[in-house]
Amino acid sequence: NGRIQNSEAFVNLIHVEDLANAVQHVTQFGLPSQIYNASALCFQWRELAKMVLSQNELSQFLAGHTPQKAWKQVDASKLKSLGWQPKW
Repeated sequence: NGRIQNSEAFVNLIHVEDLANAVQHVTQFGLPSQIYNASALCFQWRELAKMVLSQNELSQFLAGHTPQKAWKQVDASKLKSLGWQPKW
């Protein structure tokens, strides 16, 4: 639904320039028919809320939402094994 929730789910973040660089890196060094995941930062939604909300707002946020099922963290190790690293 696009809303931040009280959740163990992960949000995987990457800067657009890092993503473009990752695509270019895979075209140069990747193997055909392989899948490569690109991710730079990974937070749980709850952690992200703690970073941006004041203590009072956070208490209201956590009290007003039921924890949601955890999503998976993107594993970019295969891409990084090709020598790619995010810059941002």
